[in-house]
Amino acid sequence: RIKDYRGILSAWIAAAPWRRRPVAGPKRAADTPMSRAHSANQSAGPSFLHGARNAFWGPGPRRTVAHPKPQSAAAVSGGSPQSAAPMMPQTIRRPPLKNVAVSLVIAPLVVFIGSSTACAVFWHVPVLPTVLTVAALLVALPVSMPHGDLKAHIAAGDVLVPVGMCFFAAVTGVLAGVYAHECFMAPFYAIALGRSYDNVLASTPGAAYADAGKLRFAESSAVNVGMAIGYRQNPRYCVAPVMDSGPGQLRRASFWAIGVDCCEVRGGFTCGAISGAARGGVRAVPDGLFVSSRREYIKAISQAAAIADLAVDDDPILVHWVEKPNAEQFSKFGSAVGVLGIGAGLFTLTALLALAVETLRYYAQNAKAARAEGLMPPI
Repeated sequence: RIKDYRGILSAWIAAAPWRRRPVAGPKRAADTPMSRAHSANQSAGPSFLHGARNAFWGPGPRRTVAHPKPQSAAAVSGGSPQSAAPMMPQTIRRPPLKNVAVSLVIAPLVVFIGSSTACAVFWHVPVLPTVLTVAALLVALPVSMPHGDLKAHIAAGDVLVPVGMCFFAAVTGVLAGVYAHECFMAPFYAIALGRSYDNVLASTPGAAYADAGKLRFAESSAVNVGMAIGYRQNPRYCVAPVMDSGPGQLRRASFWAIGVDCCEVRGGFTCGAISGAARGGVRAVPDGLFVSSRREYIKAISQAAAIADLAVDDDPILVHWVEKPNAEQFSKFGSAVGVLGIGAGLFTLTALLALAVETLRYYAQNAKAARAEGLMPPI
């Protein structure tokens, strides 16, 4: 009897409902109010929150998703196949980029910061910033382009936007870096890397201070404001000789104080720290891509020498008259950092504008596709 009971119990457990396996075949949703609401919600397309998530964090190519219409009660209960509702395809375009914010903002911003910093610091050796800019592009482009397009060696139309942003970042970064170098970092290097001389007599030949970065003149040397002239009108390049009041001063001027729009046509020189306590001068830098004033200063010096009957060295030393050369040095470095910061901020605003335009274009294309399929009412 015990064996019979055991057999009956085993048979009952084997036939229990939780041991039954589902029969293979297509599943049908019950025609309930909840299922009809769920199907209508699915056929209405992605919501705004889902679209925002897909635009920023939702990777995925363009795909076609088929959503069935709610079936009628006759179809669910086994009616004729003609009474069942047909499948309606809905085309949902998803962003081809893995992450739009990274592709349009972060990756180009990295290229801009890298290229601008490299050019600002190393532009006196042009090969080095060129290599660093190319390296930044090689790092940013694979990040901004989808991996599938890279493997297929193709570039879709949407992918050209972040690629163009990366190259735009490289070009603008190079320009910003070169401007910061020529206007601020080059004077900083000239002051920091040049030799510092104290108690300099203006009557000394300028060739003796050819490697000077910072000059501190003797008490007997000062800017001769009466011999200053202004060359051209707009802008006006102002020059004035630094002369010594001692007997050793001849009719030769080796040192010239310079400035822009800070003098009259004749005299009235107010460039820099023109005061009784100021005795310092920092070396002016050669011309470059954005700075091309040295040749104008040389013309102004030639004119001043002809008027005052002065002899001028073949390579006169041009200085900016300052009170504290060391403070001027750090001021130039701070100005270079400020230029790079302003450039990065402006480029970030441009990248955010491109991101907004691309997001609006994405929503506009999805709305157009939904209207074409009758999922949205026409405007």
